[in-house]
Amino acid sequence: MFYAASTNSYYLPESPWLPDDCVNITEETYQALLEGGRSGQVLTTDEKGYPVLVARTWSPEELQEIAGSQRVALLAMADDATKTLRTDLMLGIITDDDKARLTTWQTYIKALKAVDTARTPDITWPEIPA
Repeated sequence: MFYAASTNSYYLPESPWLPDDCVNITEETYQALLEGGRSGQVLTTDEKGYPVLVARTWSPEELQEIAGSQRVALLAMADDATKTLRTDLMLGIITDDDKARLTTWQTYIKALKAVDTARTPDITWPEIPA
């Protein structure tokens, strides 16, 4: 198996054309590089042209977008968790235990909405109610 930094591609030994900068890599290395890519690492090359994996770095804007998406998902989950409780409250059939649970969830929702996503990566997310 070969890797070429110029094309950021892998080549089989029987390939009809190989770039000039190809380096030989083992099948084990190839599999490790594929697995690292699936886990979010980024493929780059070392000073000799061999492929290496590095941790993905995120820009502040990307981190804010990720945090915003996480908050939206958590709010949707909280909305789903409180839907029946809110209906019971509106109908006047909520139990005291469920009213306490609803209050806990609503406190969590308020805390989620107050999270400043611009503070990434130093966000302290509120604890999800049990």
